[in-house]
Amino acid sequence: MKTKIALTTALTLICSMIFLPAFAQDADPGKKDAPAKTYHSISEMIKQTVPGAAQANNAQKAAHNSKGTVADDARQYVDAIQKYYDNAKTYSATFDQDYETVDGVKKHSNGVVWFKKPGLMRWDYEKPESRFLISDGKYFWSWEPVYRQYCKQNLNTSQLPTALTFLAGTGRIEDDFSVKLDKIKGNQVSLTLTPVTPSLAYERIKFEILMPTAKVYRATIYDALGNFNRITFKSPEMNAELADSSFRFEPPADARHICE
Repeated sequence: MKTKIALTTALTLICSMIFLPAFAQDADPGKKDAPAKTYHSISEMIKQTVPGAAQANNAQKAAHNSKGTVADDARQYVDAIQKYYDNAKTYSATFDQDYETVDGVKKHSNGVVWFKKPGLMRWDYEKPESRFLISDGKYFWSWEPVYRQYCKQNLNTSQLPTALTFLAGTGRIEDDFSVKLDKIKGNQVSLTLTPVTPSLAYERIKFEILMPTAKVYRATIYDALGNFNRITFKSPEMNAELADSSFRFEPPADARHICE
């Protein structure tokens, strides 16, 4: 599948929405020695743990040639965001993440995220427990040390959700999203992005940006069931030196490989 979008913050949110809630369901914190579920692939894991994933995957195939539209009053903000992130070769920030379901279940986490174009990504979750999402440009890794289990997916040969094809960092926002302006309050602007190709795990994304820089300081993902995942980025830094070695992962010898 062709990679299109450059907006790295969208990737971080979508990855967390797709993988973290589903991955965490496979183990009971009170039963750390319980056998882990085994999946043939990350795509299979998503289909089994995300409601409506199979239907959304079929819709993806049918709509992959579509293109989004941008409302006239949102155009200047979309162009500003695109320019800001096109100029970012690396990006890092601390983050707070709040996930809430329609049933009122709430989960809070925080950590640090790093990106380096093209295709390198690392999320280090610090609280409430250690967990990692890492892309080394060739493989996507999901690792939870508390359960000693990980997933590994080949980015070149696997049929991953559209969200993960954003890793290459090329293209334009409107190639993948339709965008409308929600509201303006001082220098704060809110935009809603709706994916042109239906997603496996999200229905729309809300970006809150600060003008005139057009930095995304908060982003919220909503799924079709009404659950939401909100991440607030703090102390962002662009174009700092980041070594490629920081984006590599070697599974420990005692780790369980639960999907390929």
